[in-house]
Amino acid sequence: MMSSRIISSVLVDRIQEEPFIKPVDIVKDFKQNYFLDISYHTAWHAKNLAKSEVHGDESSSYSQLVWYRDALMSSNRGSHCVLECDPKTSRFRRLFICYGACIEGFWWCRPLLFIDVTGLESKHKGQLIGATGKNGNQGSFPFAFAIVDSENEVNWIWFFENLAKVLTPQGRTITFISDHNKGLTEAVSNMFPTSHHAFCLQHLKQNLLSKYPSTYGKFFRDHIVDLFLKCAYAPTKAAFEVNMRNLKHEGGAPVMTFLEDLPKESWSYAYFKEQWCSVLCPVMERTLNERLMVGRNWNVSRCSASVYDVHAEICVKVDLANCLCSCHEWQIKGFPCVHALVAIQKDSGCIHEYTDDHFKSRYFRYSYAFSISPIRDIKNVMQGSEDVIMPPLTKKRRGRPTTKMPKSVGAV
Repeated sequence: MMSSRIISSVLVDRIQEEPFIKPVDIVKDFKQNYFLDISYHTAWHAKNLAKSEVHGDESSSYSQLVWYRDALMSSNRGSHCVLECDPKTSRFRRLFICYGACIEGFWWCRPLLFIDVTGLESKHKGQLIGATGKNGNQGSFPFAFAIVDSENEVNWIWFFENLAKVLTPQGRTITFISDHNKGLTEAVSNMFPTSHHAFCLQHLKQNLLSKYPSTYGKFFRDHIVDLFLKCAYAPTKAAFEVNMRNLKHEGGAPVMTFLEDLPKESWSYAYFKEQWCSVLCPVMERTLNERLMVGRNWNVSRCSASVYDVHAEICVKVDLANCLCSCHEWQIKGFPCVHALVAIQKDSGCIHEYTDDHFKSRYFRYSYAFSISPIRDIKNVMQGSEDVIMPPLTKKRRGRPTTKMPKSVGAV
């Protein structure tokens, strides 16, 4: 029987094209293409050897982190990189990276960061935490990331401490959006006490559905989610309270449990304290044209120098001087709603004067005006004994590996 090392030499090119190929597929391929029978274990071991050949040895790569940190800081001025190891065992603990180009570019984006975490599917496991902004064209703007051993309160505090070091000099109040996670929520409130923290509706929907097992039926479960979304998107506090009564009445005890530690200021439009949505550029131009078409036949009457009544499905009051609309959308999203656009046209005003600069193409270009510089080749660097970092210890779980993403710690 062929050894794993010989098979791995055949797999190198295949691994580069299909890094996630399964051992069972390798077994089938060798049977079909080479008429050879190899075991699953042999294919699995050969795949790992081929991955090491392509990407390097995973365990020894930890000792390259000291070099990478120093190279990053010298070639990318203004970056923030923190590497922590256990002082007694020299084993890796955690790493935080925020490139200088991202720090400079984020200043031209809306003061909004999405926080998320995911498990690392590697030999030594761990968790990857990411902080992502949103550029003016409704696209993602990578800001900072960290690798930690686990998702816990200590690591969340450490992550936000480092975020604070790069964000505080900008002097802006940041709005954070994340899953409803107890440790994360406490870290935000401790490190950014003046910031608003909103919860991701997609995560909340999944957490709400988990309160109702499949025995409730798909129709009922979807109906409860619809009622919850009506509360979330209610434009006024009065509308929110009406929808909330309906949700509690029909949802019963599971809904009451779900809402216990869920402040409405963190997920309801009607109670948001900050502007946190963002759109712009080509995407915003299309949105703008679509909105103008919606309100082209509405009647508009002037109440005062800057206040108008817009007679849509219901009568809505628009205050152009203070950028307010009684539908509440303008205040939330920071971009004129359809009622405001109609009033601006009636006032013969310029729509772009009522648009935040972060929505304009000029700011969008500025956000990508800074580049991440390449670093020198590691092959030309001598490594000292003090730079050796051991990989973190990981415990192998019993049984078959899970195929589902585990719930976040503290998630509702």
